[in-house]
Amino acid sequence: MIGAREAIGAIDLPLEIGRALWDGTVLNVGGDDWSLTTMSPWRLTRHGALVTSYENEDGDHPALAALVGRRVVECVAQSSLVPLDPAFVIDDGSVLEVFGTDTLEPWVLGTARRTVVADSQGPYEPVERAAEEPADSARNRTEDET
Repeated sequence: MIGAREAIGAIDLPLEIGRALWDGTVLNVGGDDWSLTTMSPWRLTRHGALVTSYENEDGDHPALAALVGRRVVECVAQSSLVPLDPAFVIDDGSVLEVFGTDTLEPWVLGTARRTVVADSQGPYEPVERAAEEPADSARNRTEDET
């Protein structure tokens, strides 16, 4: 059994952000070799203040666009009491938090080495990635389906 802290902590950092997209339903943040996809609530804070969140229906929010070119420097469980969901610390002091509310895959984090599929019931199980499967396969499925 592996918890979110261990699963997320195994991700190789830093992760360069090449895209940050919100269409009002799906948040997709990622780069060439990694992808975070979620339909769960999320928020972006900077220095303790709310910048934007899933409640903002404007998919072209400037704060999300400003993440492109930045780096994720730390991934932590956002709560030590119930370590179910991730917080991604950005090199400018921003923090992207995901709040898993779905019982089936509230968020999926894929990298070249592994995929972490969340389960709001816990625990998280990292899955070693097959060599032929691209890191952003979840993003490709989402784009192909729309």
